[in-house]
Amino acid sequence: MSANPHPATTQEPVPQLDLAAQYAGIGDEIRVAVERVLASQQFVLGREGAAFEQEIAQLCGVAHGIGTGSGTDALMLGPRIEGENGVALRPPVLDDYHRYSKWMLEPGATRFWAPRWTTDTTESVVERMHRQTESRTQVNWAIAYDDETVGFTGVFDIDWVRRDGVTGLLIGRIDLYGRGIASEAVRLRMAFIWYQLGLRRTHNWIAHANRGSRRANEKSGYRQMGLFSKEYFRSGDWYDTWLGEAFPETYPKERIPSPWREEMSRD
Repeated sequence: MSANPHPATTQEPVPQLDLAAQYAGIGDEIRVAVERVLASQQFVLGREGAAFEQEIAQLCGVAHGIGTGSGTDALMLGPRIEGENGVALRPPVLDDYHRYSKWMLEPGATRFWAPRWTTDTTESVVERMHRQTESRTQVNWAIAYDDETVGFTGVFDIDWVRRDGVTGLLIGRIDLYGRGIASEAVRLRMAFIWYQLGLRRTHNWIAHANRGSRRANEKSGYRQMGLFSKEYFRSGDWYDTWLGEAFPETYPKERIPSPWREEMSRD
């Protein structure tokens, strides 16, 4: 009988996840950081949260990082969706929220909105960003045109039981009106709502005089369901509000963007 060419050897199991080894190398640093947080009593946001976001941004080679309570929370920032003619939807960052706060007070950008004001501070803008990031009932995007943020859009007040939500949009760069940016942003947003979120209905309200915004929504399936007569008073006039709703079946199939167009073609 020949000898076994593969003699028995002692095999040491390799741990799938050795947290003890990881902690051994950074334990002192972690304990110091925990004590620092406990001493500050700032368990939400605060200096430690800001420092974490800055270090993550540097590690990833990007301008900003946003801390969330979980990976699920992070999903509520809409993913980047590439459109046509230089338009894209992308996750908003802190600079975008500061832009939005300024646009809200510009008469040209909000001329069809009811009168509004703000008491925003740098701190309150940061808090709003984190609040929206952690919300389970809204998805937000910055609207980019040639890689520059020019507006905001999203779906809000999502009722996951009824699968319904409210949509909204603002183009803050009034010098870019008439270039089809809003129409393309609505097309991308509604595709995500129908084919990714799985909602069955959305609704919105738009100043009836704002023909451009109404048309942008109608191109992607919105239909009028009512008219709120003389809803608000501004600059000496009463304004009517157009009430619209949309469903997956009213979304024009020829306008479905990538990647959902390719997925549907495979089916």
